[in-house]
Amino acid sequence: MPPQMLKKCRTASHRPAVKRRRFRHDEVTAVDLFSGFGGLTKGLKEAGVTTIMAANHDDYKVAVHEANHPEAERWIADLVDPEAADYHSARDLPPADFLAAGVSCVNHSQANTIKAYEQGAALFELDDPDYEARVTRSERDRATANCVLHYAAQHHPRLILVECTTELTSWGPAIPGSRKIGDGSTYRWWLKQFDLLNYDQALYGHYRGKSALAALLLRFDLATGGIEVVDAGSPTLWRIRGSTTERVELDRQLPLGMFEDTVYAMQRLRLLPGDRSVFVACDPGEPRSAGDGEAGDGPVARALAQARHLSCADAPRAVVRALREASPGAPESVLVVCLDWHGPETGRPGAATPGDGGPLPPPGTP
Repeated sequence: MPPQMLKKCRTASHRPAVKRRRFRHDEVTAVDLFSGFGGLTKGLKEAGVTTIMAANHDDYKVAVHEANHPEAERWIADLVDPEAADYHSARDLPPADFLAAGVSCVNHSQANTIKAYEQGAALFELDDPDYEARVTRSERDRATANCVLHYAAQHHPRLILVECTTELTSWGPAIPGSRKIGDGSTYRWWLKQFDLLNYDQALYGHYRGKSALAALLLRFDLATGGIEVVDAGSPTLWRIRGSTTERVELDRQLPLGMFEDTVYAMQRLRLLPGDRSVFVACDPGEPRSAGDGEAGDGPVARALAQARHLSCADAPRAVVRALREASPGAPESVLVVCLDWHGPETGRPGAATPGDGGPLPPPGTP
């Protein structure tokens, strides 16, 4: 039998605390992911935080951690690969006030810098015959960062600390011409997921997909007119600019709480001074066009255009009245929210200068 077949099959194993911990109602607790020898656990202890659970895949490191911190419980398990025999999900670790995670950085750190200098080359120009295999290991390293998302989605700790090298920020597809440097898009996606955890994962955790929420999530920058938006099966978004009324086409995504671990993409829009944004939701649906070549969303566009000269406070009432009287297919209920942006507030710290509208969004955004 080949030697590799003789390797003992691993399974995830739990180790209770060697030393009994004294529980207090007012103590701050922590879970340490990828705990290694216990450096982060020691720092937490010195800050007055009690680590109740540590997790790592390496038996030897767990043994050292146990010697250094006998009051903590431990899991020896693969937290990344669900197909591994010793897999244990970060979601199944106990809840705590504080999550500490030493995200793996071995294969995408600057550890090869000395070798690069010896060859007179920059780090990312270094000839690396094992590059493809190293990329695979590097992506697995970065995947440990998703375990932080899994734990946060399940338990919503009050504070999260992630320790890693700066190369984590280049997580993403390679930049053309520099195949060893990522564009950071996946890293930015990872950060954005924390904004959504309080909504999507909380809903799924409660209803387990049996009920979902159609929503439009927005973040306005009143200084620049910039908007970040996630369309999760939302009401429609309209923009009135001067005499033009138009529907803003968004990337329609799944309602919140429908499935576990749904990935949502953020879009960026930009308002100009004087723009009006209107959000329209109709149940069971928007009124249908009466025909005669009118667009399918014609009744909504017509109602908005007729109300554009009204104030932001009066326009929604006029739009609701017009849609309720629409025929055919008048909706049973209508919700209209109106927002006018008049430009940056002059004199406010951080406000954009008059007329510039702040920084432009990436090319290709409306």
